[in-house]
Amino acid sequence: MENSFSFGGGIAGGITECKGDYLDIAENPACYNLGAEFRHYFTPNVGLGATYEYIGSSKYQNKMNCHYIAPTFTLRGLWANGKQGFWCSGGVGYLNYSDELQSGKYGSSTFSHGYFAVSLGIGYEFAVAPGFGMQIKAECIMADWHSNPDYTPKWNRYDPDEYQSLFNNNLSYISLGLSFIIGK
Repeated sequence: MENSFSFGGGIAGGITECKGDYLDIAENPACYNLGAEFRHYFTPNVGLGATYEYIGSSKYQNKMNCHYIAPTFTLRGLWANGKQGFWCSGGVGYLNYSDELQSGKYGSSTFSHGYFAVSLGIGYEFAVAPGFGMQIKAECIMADWHSNPDYTPKWNRYDPDEYQSLFNNNLSYISLGLSFIIGK
């Protein structure tokens, strides 16, 4: 498909360990993910587009909502006369995180903030009928980037082979989902 719209959802989870945020208070519950994406392929293998992802969850009277929007760049490999393919996609955009927490440990609070975010995704797509297909995908969205205050240069570490990152982030989500594709 030269132009495609996809709509779908799946299950998501947080992969960061922040103290006092929704995932900490609600003990890392499973979240749900809903998304929509548009892609225009300039060649059968290279495309640009835009994505919107929603990640939500509620547990123990606590609620979390994330809205992510970004332009995307996609590479894909096709076979079976263009009816099947693997793709990988990346995006740089905006994530709005908000939560409402009810906790005796930290007190009740409401928080909302926007962040610079990066997304990486991979997937498998296949045609079901002319102009209609499906895809199975995995995606990671990372936001709230900052420098790591515990970073030590490799030459100054006790164990030089220990992995350390100069940059770190506080909001990371990974999702697995299924989407329907409509296009031409």
